[in-house]
Amino acid sequence: MNPIIQKAFESLTSELLSSQTVGIVVGENATIDKMAAGLSLYLSLSAGGKNVQIISKSNPTVEVSNLVGIDRVGKNFEGNTKILTISVPYREGEIEKVSYNIERQIKCKFVCRRKRN
Repeated sequence: MNPIIQKAFESLTSELLSSQTVGIVVGENATIDKMAAGLSLYLSLSAGGKNVQIISKSNPTVEVSNLVGIDRVGKNFEGNTKILTISVPYREGEIEKVSYNIERQIKCKFVCRRKRN
């Protein structure tokens, strides 16, 4: 396995095992494969005793309406969010800087720029 993917997988596994509360975000207008992936993660973590929420900006389409757990997809996370973890695969030294802009206390925009050799 690619060492970068292996490291990202190990990091994600560690985070999921150590967290009791997990939020899953499915992209806007998700395809059936993307929604099924999000819901399978949701159902697996829920079955493992985790407190899990799954959200999407857009309402699920008819295409995904028969997926198990589709009724659990919300629009917003409920409760207090204390930690937001964003993982970006990269090789050490590839990214020059990451900046962000907080708009109305809820939106963040991250800009990653690759170092030029």
